[in-house]
Amino acid sequence: MTGTRTPDLTSATTVAELIGNYDGSTVRIPMDRVAAMLSGLIGPSFEFKANLNAALN
Repeated sequence: MTGTRTPDLTSATTVAELIGNYDGSTVRIPMDRVAAMLSGLIGPSFEFKANLNAALN
């Protein structure tokens, strides 16, 4: 197999995007999209819920 192997890539402390697999292809995904996806899995924060409840009462 040709190309750069994952273990041979340069290490970094921050990233602008990640590489992943989707529908049989290798794709790039920006970090803001990763953050939005994780936020959706975690759900709203306690502060957001408190503010929402205060606004509704």
